[in-house]
Amino acid sequence: MQIIKSLFQDYFIWSFMGMSEIKKRYRRSILGPFWLVLSNVAVVFSLSAIYSIILKKDFNWYVIYLGIGFVIWQFISSSLSESTEYFIKSSNLIKTYRISVYNYVFKEIGKNFIFLIHNLPFWLLIIFFFNVDISLNVIVIIFSYLIIFLNAIWVSSILALISTRYRDLSPIVSTLVQLSFFATPVLWDISHIIEIRPDVAWIIYINPFYHILEIFRGPIMNGVIPYQSFMVCLALAIFGNIFSSFIFNKYSRKIVLWL
Repeated sequence: MQIIKSLFQDYFIWSFMGMSEIKKRYRRSILGPFWLVLSNVAVVFSLSAIYSIILKKDFNWYVIYLGIGFVIWQFISSSLSESTEYFIKSSNLIKTYRISVYNYVFKEIGKNFIFLIHNLPFWLLIIFFFNVDISLNVIVIIFSYLIIFLNAIWVSSILALISTRYRDLSPIVSTLVQLSFFATPVLWDISHIIEIRPDVAWIIYINPFYHILEIFRGPIMNGVIPYQSFMVCLALAIFGNIFSSFIFNKYSRKIVLWL
């Protein structure tokens, strides 16, 4: 797959661009990206205090549940919403330098991925503060990070390509991401749907965002490996990147003309 080949072949290019943008954004800031962590702590604890009562859930359990889901959703949301501007905002660089356009996707996804990694201290805080029983299965979240990164690459690549040609895609994607937030068990628990409307529970299982959340929540909260969710996410990563490589091989040369 050309997209995976470029990921490793041009590592020093896109990683340098991504780190440079992060340093520029947080220049003269004391905490830098960790301001996002503090923001997440405030939001998660505030929402947990409210929704644990509304949903009749134990506060300690809900903080962990929401803390994991909210952080992962931030990565998903930023990767999808911002992807429609990847090539457009880098138009001058694309027209000037003869490097693979994949680098501009990798740069942005890599930047968001670093922000995701910065939230690890937040997860460790709630894990130890609320006495979560951690098993050895938690080690599989290393693969969870890899899978979510690979899925973000192919989805963002396709959205960036299409939105460069059709600029109306940007508000459509933003709206769909907002709707997906409410249709995905980030704030609410899937058990509510199973109890109230078990006949429509299948809709949740065909939601790819649900499976992405599960490959993080399962190992951390329950000490289990959600094999079904891992297989779904892995299949999406493999076939998605193959499809993305095919699309880019056919249309990537036209990006300059569309800018």
